[in-house]
Amino acid sequence: MKITIKQKPFGYFKITPYLVFVDGELAGKVNRCKPLTIDVEKEEFELTIKDNFYKSTRRCQVKEDSTIVFDTIDNFPMCLYVLYLIAIISLICLRVNLYLPASAVIATMFVFPVLILIYDIINRKNYFLIEN
Repeated sequence: MKITIKQKPFGYFKITPYLVFVDGELAGKVNRCKPLTIDVEKEEFELTIKDNFYKSTRRCQVKEDSTIVFDTIDNFPMCLYVLYLIAIISLICLRVNLYLPASAVIATMFVFPVLILIYDIINRKNYFLIEN
C-alpha cells in the first residue's frame, strides 16, 4: 500500500531534508517542498523521522493511500519569536516609545532563541510531532 509522508506547510522552513525510516530501514528523505511516497507492506509499522540531532519514533497504523503529516516541536515558538522581532523592529522604526530600556528589548531578542534551544535539547527524542 502507498503512503505519503509530508511536513506541515506552515511554519519554520528548513532547507535540508529529514530522513524517514520504516521499521528501522531507510525509506527516503522528506522536507517541506518535497513529500515522500513509499510502499509499505504492513498496515502497522514503526515510523522514525530523524535529523542530525533530533528524532522521533511512532507506531503507525495506516490504510490504503494514507497521508502521515509531521512537524517540529519548535515550529510554534519559532513563529512567535519571528512575529515578536517584526513587531519590535516595526515599533522602533516608527519611533514608538516602548517604555522599556533598550537593554531589555535586546535581551529578550537573545533570550527567546536560547529558551527554544534548551526546549529542543530536552525534547530531542520527541522532536517531531507525527500525526497519523
